[in-house]
Amino acid sequence: MDLRAIEIFLSVCEAGGVTAAAGRLGISQAAVSQRMAQLEREFGVSLIDRQARPHKLTAAGDFLRQRAVGIVSEIHDLEHQLRRYQDFEIPELRIGIIESVAPALVPHLVPELRRFVGKLSVTSGIVGPLVPEMQKGNFDVIVTTESLDDVADTDRHTLLHEPFILLLPPGYSAPASIVDLADLARRLPFVGYGSGHRMSVAIDRQFERYGLELPRTLNFVSSAPIIDFVRQGAAWSIMTPLCLYSAGVRAGELVVAPLPEARLFRFVDLAAPKHHMGSIAGRVSMLCKNILTDRIIPSVRQYGAFADSDISCGGAPSAWMTSAA
Repeated sequence: MDLRAIEIFLSVCEAGGVTAAAGRLGISQAAVSQRMAQLEREFGVSLIDRQARPHKLTAAGDFLRQRAVGIVSEIHDLEHQLRRYQDFEIPELRIGIIESVAPALVPHLVPELRRFVGKLSVTSGIVGPLVPEMQKGNFDVIVTTESLDDVADTDRHTLLHEPFILLLPPGYSAPASIVDLADLARRLPFVGYGSGHRMSVAIDRQFERYGLELPRTLNFVSSAPIIDFVRQGAAWSIMTPLCLYSAGVRAGELVVAPLPEARLFRFVDLAAPKHHMGSIAGRVSMLCKNILTDRIIPSVRQYGAFADSDISCGGAPSAWMTSAA
């Protein structure tokens, strides 16, 4: 089917006749008539009742007019969208990324993405669950710690496994056993994330295994105020090395230690809908892994040898015993 012939047919419909359409289009009446006859031959139907005065559309012509308006509009939009790829490999990319990871990744990731992405949007901060937003089409790529095991049609790449660690005020000794940890909880308030936060859920489950219950009197949705309370000597907490790095905690500023007697860790995953933008999930994942390997993971050595040895980019260390979503 000749798109130009369809466009000429629609011009005839809008102008009210062949002569008027030819004037609008700047072509001869004969050229318009030829394209109309071409369509009628292709479809095997009459599109115009030439016996009527003035000429009018047949039932088939009226049906074609109704359908062709949307078809031509879609094709023109498709042409416009495809032309965007002449300037950029990916014309537009929308990324959602959790707050505890964004400060570490985004400053290094954005310059890399701008090499082949036109319009780039990165959403972070205190955001809700990212998986539903991806499923609704609001994000093309997400970086999250949410479970993706039951999310269908998703291209998933694990970026990082990292341990949960103790964060204590200066001058405090790291507890060597569950008994010491329970004693710390009695002497100093625990400050953590809100009860519905994924990190809080993981921490609470671990303490249930210990037979301990953390009294929650101080709760926040981000790492910065938690770290401030610990820095002031007013509380202790549990978080991950990447949270410390993202918050700009300096080496020796706080006491950082492993959890006693067991390990708890989290996965940081990158996900995108399957077959979306070609191999975009794999490509962005590789950029993130390179940043983590070359820039981020070496920097967490400042918090202690255990923090570095227990962090893995992509694969989980065999030493880890307990997992958390």
